[in-house]
Amino acid sequence: MGAALAWAPKKDFNALSAFGRDIGLCFQIADDILDVEGDKKKMGKSGSDARNNKLTYASLLGVDKARRTAEALLLKARSRLDGVNGAPAAKEALAGISRFIYGREN
Repeated sequence: MGAALAWAPKKDFNALSAFGRDIGLCFQIADDILDVEGDKKKMGKSGSDARNNKLTYASLLGVDKARRTAEALLLKARSRLDGVNGAPAAKEALAGISRFIYGREN
């Protein structure tokens, strides 16, 4: 959205859009893994996906492959920032958000 509001060049807009898609999927996979392995007290939820027979990345791929998939998406998303023009601090902020998304505990 920021790229659209800033009238970013098409190349940058496309790269940032792809970054958003990749990091969004990484977030979902990390959330699915936390639902299985996360500390329920830290998360503030009880891991209801398995009880409700929801199809998740962790149940579909297994936790290890889901983790590898999330990590690959994180690396792919961050590499998309390399070719984007803009302030280094802004790109580092996005990279920082991506690290948080992948490494979060709740």
